[in-house]
Amino acid sequence: MRNRDYLFNDYDLRSVIEAQETATYSEIDSMDGNRLLNTDPDDLVKYFTEKFKLDVPIIQEDKIYVDQNEEQVDVSQDWQRGIFDRSKPFYISGTKISFCIPFTGDIDLLKSQPSSHFMNPIQAIIKNSEIICEYTATDHNPDPIKSQFDQKLTQIKTTLQGVSNAAVEFNSRLLDLVKQHIESRKQKLLKDQGLVASLGFPMKMRDDSPQTYVVPLVPKKLN
Repeated sequence: MRNRDYLFNDYDLRSVIEAQETATYSEIDSMDGNRLLNTDPDDLVKYFTEKFKLDVPIIQEDKIYVDQNEEQVDVSQDWQRGIFDRSKPFYISGTKISFCIPFTGDIDLLKSQPSSHFMNPIQAIIKNSEIICEYTATDHNPDPIKSQFDQKLTQIKTTLQGVSNAAVEFNSRLLDLVKQHIESRKQKLLKDQGLVASLGFPMKMRDDSPQTYVVPLVPKKLN
């Protein structure tokens, strides 16, 4: 397995959630003011909430399957073997076993480390909406491989629960965050208009002056 392939190791989950909140505010702030004021408020809230909610990964344990391929295995550091020169690889024919765990949800959350996690990173590959755990064997005893995989699967599920708890907590408060920020920006825009009106001069008419808008559809998220 490649050393760079780890789960829950690339990002800090707290920072990911903070960035998601910032991105939500930024998009509300960057929306055309006239459009914001003339779009149905409920539609706006629904649009931003749907777009920025975190898509919690869910592993499909009942769909786990196994693949196998022949592979050359380096046994130079196996001290039970009589190898003269251990300073260089010594390969024998073996078997690579791959446990494939399908999942749905945001891949980046599988790369994000929650506050509670295991000391040693969990080695696995993420590919095509699957978590792949690889093992090599030089005999045909299934027990050690099955035991190692069961332990890793437990670690994945335990860590993912921590990710899920934090993501669900963010999603549960996202609705209020969106409502409050939309209302805050609306009040700012209305006060801006009031300031201009109080100057005693007619306001410049724009080509995009008030009309009714509808929000765009939120594109479906792909893994």
